[in-house]
Amino acid sequence: MTEEHVKYLKETYQNYHEAKIEYNELNNKKDKLQSELKEMENNEIIKQYLIKKREFNTIESDIMDLLKNKGRNLEYDIDSLLYFLGSNNYPNDFFVCVGEYNNSLNIDRDMILIECVYKSKKLLPINSNDSSRKVYINIECGTEFILSKNICTDFENRKVVLYPSDEDPFEFYKKVRLMFFKTCVDYNQEEAIAKVLELRKGK
Repeated sequence: MTEEHVKYLKETYQNYHEAKIEYNELNNKKDKLQSELKEMENNEIIKQYLIKKREFNTIESDIMDLLKNKGRNLEYDIDSLLYFLGSNNYPNDFFVCVGEYNNSLNIDRDMILIECVYKSKKLLPINSNDSSRKVYINIECGTEFILSKNICTDFENRKVVLYPSDEDPFEFYKKVRLMFFKTCVDYNQEEAIAKVLELRKGK
């Protein structure tokens, strides 16, 4: 046997010896845990826990499969779904007046920015003496119109414009938008239109 082979034999034996010790220790720990688990499984409370745990894991897996196959929007409530999915490119001419502003403000024509401007109190109340323009938002598609006051009368004669009474203009807008889409789903668009026109009558 060559010295090189003797060296290989020693290294192989040493590696095996160390691994065998670790293997035996792990097997002893496993046997001890297995014995403890069997003892615990005979406990009625633990039995019930394990059954419920398996049910929970199954249901959780079913939920993940449903979300994967039917869409992540299942996590949202039905009102939120209607509010955000109802938008379309061919809306009726139904608007809510949400406020006014004067020419000194540089307001982007983005609805979200208009809402932020309103919330920060930069958008003036409806019928303000300090304003020069009115802001209208379509209840279906969310498109906004920012018009000079001198043409607002003509606009309102050609469109259906709702005004909030004492409530927050944007909350009123959201409520009308949701009511319109919900009525379309529960009944039909004709019924939804009738409800909007009824709101206009009441103003």
